[in-house]
Amino acid sequence: MTLRRQTPIITADRIQINPQKLLVSDRTPTTDPRIRIQRDGDIIQSIEITCSCGSQLILDCLYEVPSVEPEQ
Repeated sequence: MTLRRQTPIITADRIQINPQKLLVSDRTPTTDPRIRIQRDGDIIQSIEITCSCGSQLILDCLYEVPSVEPEQ
């Protein structure tokens, strides 16, 4: 039996986009924030977010693989 790591997944219906900037650190901004998308062909593997204060966050994108029914 294979053990699978449980991963918290945020579904699209739980995402809200707010155009207003939000200060989340007391560090002085040094550069503009950056977002970099890592792809494998058409599939997004991860999203790398670098804050203007230098903090970095990487979101790994996990996709559910549809189960395939065996042919009868």
